[in-house]
This record gives sequence, C-alpha cells and structure tokens, in this order.
Amino acid sequence: MMSGSRLKTCYLDEWVLYRYRSGIPWRDLPERFGDFRVVHTLLGAAEPAIRAGAFGFNNVLTALAFFGGLFRLNTSSAIYGTLAVIVTSFMYAALSAALEPLGMPAMTLAFIVTVWLFILAQRNFSRIRLISSS
Repeated sequence: MMSGSRLKTCYLDEWVLYRYRSGIPWRDLPERFGDFRVVHTLLGAAEPAIRAGAFGFNNVLTALAFFGGLFRLNTSSAIYGTLAVIVTSFMYAALSAALEPLGMPAMTLAFIVTVWLFILAQRNFSRIRLISSS
C-alpha cells in the first residue's frame, strides 16, 4: 500500500499517535497505514515490546526535554541526553513490571522519574548545565 518513496518519518509519528490515541493493538491499525508488521519493523523492535509501549512516548518526551531546551547543548549534554533516553526504556520496563501486579500502567512515569534523576545528577557534572530561566 505504501511505497518506499512515500514512507517518511511523519508516517511513523502518525502511526504511533493514532495507535495511542485510539488505544487499539498494532494489528488493528487501519488499512491506510499498511501492514502492522511493517510498522513495528520500521520502529526497530519486536512486536510485543512495541505493543507493551516500551518504545513509546517516554523516550520521545525524554529526548524533547534534554534536546529541546532543558540543558545547554554541547557534546557532554548530548551524550548525557542520549544516555537518559536509553535509561528511559529500561526504566519503563522496570516500572511496568513493578506496577503490573497492581493493575496499574506505567504511562509516563518512566519519563518523569528519569528526567528528575538526571536533573538531580547533573550537579555532579561540570560541563552539563541547565538553561537558566532568566
């Protein structure tokens, strides 16, 4: 349905947004998006991990926080932000496993916890500076 020339990053964003807004499983994506297996293949992860939300908005939110104005951008802060995005995936998996017996979803808790941990730890790194509010 979708040719390689039409497949752009905006489609990936649209797939993820549609799926999370509607709350449907990946396999129930409308035909206009193409085969759901293409979606999870293009996102680079196993289908069960994507269905579980391990590669969802938490990583995107963390990247936006770190690369979108929280820290002054330099090589050190770029490495720090990249590490934060990676830690967010593990944090999501751990929080999901911890909250599952309680029947609670992790939602954006991984993003919140990771960003706060990295903001608090930033004080120990002289080359990584928060952007001042003034």
